[in-house]
Amino acid sequence: MADLRQIYVPSVFVRQSPDEHAEVSNQLLFGESVRVIDDRAPIWIEIESAHDSYQGFIPKAAICEAFTPSHKISVPLTHVYEQPDFKSAILWPLFFHSPVRSSGQTENGFFKLDHGGWIYESHLVAMDSTEPDFVKTALMFEGAPYVWGGRSVSGVDCSGLVQISLMAAGVNTPRDTHQQDQSVGAPIPEASPALMRGDLVFFKGHVGIMLDEQRVLNATSRHMQVVVENIEDLAKAYGGITCVRRMDLDATSNG
Repeated sequence: MADLRQIYVPSVFVRQSPDEHAEVSNQLLFGESVRVIDDRAPIWIEIESAHDSYQGFIPKAAICEAFTPSHKISVPLTHVYEQPDFKSAILWPLFFHSPVRSSGQTENGFFKLDHGGWIYESHLVAMDSTEPDFVKTALMFEGAPYVWGGRSVSGVDCSGLVQISLMAAGVNTPRDTHQQDQSVGAPIPEASPALMRGDLVFFKGHVGIMLDEQRVLNATSRHMQVVVENIEDLAKAYGGITCVRRMDLDATSNG
């Protein structure tokens, strides 16, 4: 049986080698599960993300023993407070879709976390809760800075935006664009009708989410943030569309 642990910091970058200067390949969030590959080094641990099998290295201090989450964060960013009072000290931030555990104690509109501290109750949903409209979820990230490997409102890349938005809809998705364009949704033939809301539009090394027939949401290094652009402009910037994949979710409606 795999040695499961969980992330125990607000977020941590996964690196390609056990070195703080090594290239970032991914970002994991508080409460996300990882499988231990090798923990013999004193500072770094080699892990595999449980939700997408992505591998890399993180500091040992970033993990804890496995726990069973009860809730997850439903807003882009929230804070854990020392007391059930918004005037009390902030202990740490938590990002969208981070799993947490609470025995259910409430006070003054706050939920007590088993990990310590209190979080505003309306910023949580049950772990089995889903938001089928992944476009609505993705739009929460508009204006977030672009960060290579990122998966949070503190910084996100194009495929990270797609992955975290679909995860909130209950769809586990590969991490990288070259994996997503082969496996997410169903391919749309070139002779198909116009693009529609929820279509994933792929370019060489890039992906965006259609908001309607013309507008596309994407996290791009061209603007260093998550922006809405015209699909024709985006196609020109990235050398043309390589494929389009359509999701069979409520997100493809105009609701």
